[in-house]
Amino acid sequence: MRVDKLLQNELFIRLFSLVVAILVYMVSQGAGANVERVVTGVPVNTAGLGAGMVASSIRPATVAVTVTGSAAVVNALDTTKLSASVNLSAAKSGDRTYFVQVSIPPGLQYVATTPADISVVVEPISNLEEAVQVDTSGTPAPGFGTSGTPSVQPAVVVITGAASAVQQVVRAAVTVPVDSASAPVTVQATVVAEDANHQPVTGVQVSPAEVEVTVPVTPVVPEKTVPVEAQLSGQPAPGYSLAGASVSPAQVTVLGPQAALDALQTVSAEPVAVDGATGTVKLDVGVIQPPGVTAVNPSEVTVTVTIAKSK
Repeated sequence: MRVDKLLQNELFIRLFSLVVAILVYMVSQGAGANVERVVTGVPVNTAGLGAGMVASSIRPATVAVTVTGSAAVVNALDTTKLSASVNLSAAKSGDRTYFVQVSIPPGLQYVATTPADISVVVEPISNLEEAVQVDTSGTPAPGFGTSGTPSVQPAVVVITGAASAVQQVVRAAVTVPVDSASAPVTVQATVVAEDANHQPVTGVQVSPAEVEVTVPVTPVVPEKTVPVEAQLSGQPAPGYSLAGASVSPAQVTVLGPQAALDALQTVSAEPVAVDGATGTVKLDVGVIQPPGVTAVNPSEVTVTVTIAKSK
């Protein structure tokens, strides 16, 4: 029979309409059927923790939540629409197990949380004041160096966190890049709380988080290391003689123009008087600064003169 003839048949049209209605009903019923889904990676938050306490460890930090609902609602679900938390209002210091409470959006039915309980370490909050120490990275421009003392504002920061984490902190440090610098470098630097191995300590906060640091970069003054010669004045007591003289440190660093340093082989200590001496003479004296030299480091040495009986 031709299609156009069927479309003119009233009985066929009624049967066809009934079949279509049944199919639409079945599809609509299928779309509304509940489905189950496991949402993983839901973060666990803490609530109700008393003042002066902190949750330093949550194990595991996320849970899986199983829910049921219509396919449309369940398929649109993600971790941002679920909330998991533990109530720590009665928590005391230590490592304990707590029940995970879950909140789900309307239109869904809760099934389970995996795991249902998690471990939380609760600790008292501790504070530590540390002076900021400055590290530099890179090398200044040729002929320049960073021999001066850096300026830090503020010079002291407060480190706050769980007691076990704060106890690991041995220094508060900033790093300032000075590569190719030929003038003082001023930057806002982030302060890092470090342990004994100069590694960042996690779980602590630094206040303020940034400080202003100025690293002096100045022209490098040529220097040279030379020996120090002792000078003596006078004579020991009759029947005694000089057995020797030593200087500590035996060498000093001399700074100044390169021409002045090239002509310099030794420097002299100020004279030590041994008039009438019958035993060892030990004295701290200054180092005589040669002409043309800008500085001698150290500027003072110890001269020890040994006096012995004449044979």
